[in-house]
Amino acid sequence: MRYSHYNNLFLFSVLTLILTVSIVNLCWSMDIKGWQKVEWGYDAKEVKKIYKGQIVEPQKEDTSNFNSQGKYHIFGVIRNYKIAKKNFVIKFIADTKGKLCMVALITNNNSFLSKNDFEYIEILLQKKYGKPSRKDEVSIVNTDRYFRSWNFQSTNIDLNFCLDKENNQHTEIQIIYSRNDEGIDIDKL
Repeated sequence: MRYSHYNNLFLFSVLTLILTVSIVNLCWSMDIKGWQKVEWGYDAKEVKKIYKGQIVEPQKEDTSNFNSQGKYHIFGVIRNYKIAKKNFVIKFIADTKGKLCMVALITNNNSFLSKNDFEYIEILLQKKYGKPSRKDEVSIVNTDRYFRSWNFQSTNIDLNFCLDKENNQHTEIQIIYSRNDEGIDIDKL
């Protein structure tokens, strides 16, 4: 009888281990390989074909705060893209080989934003991608900065918001999808 009890316990342990490994593998197998219909490595022509009629050439205001040190360039923009009733500008960014490596969704300057808007967008991203792998909140003098990150095998997703407490003004909400192997520094945007 003891032998039978140990066999059952051993079998239960093995099955539990197999189930646990399967669940972990399933979670790790979720990968994001781009943004919506475009994947990392597409060239400008492929991206423009997918978003036919929506993408326009970038203007000076689209690149004025884009400090890429020659590593990246914006090849297309979609204006007035709505997320949570807020207008975003979508910037498609290529590497030096002309391949898509980043998509930046940035609120336009005409949107009034609050921390509630940031939190709502965070909830939307959590519903799609799960809990963020990093959550940071930093207060410096009169500024609060909020960061959330999701990391996948092929893609990093960063959500950022900055609030000027003294004037109760926002800078912008940014949602940055970037190819994971690039090591792109979004602070240089």
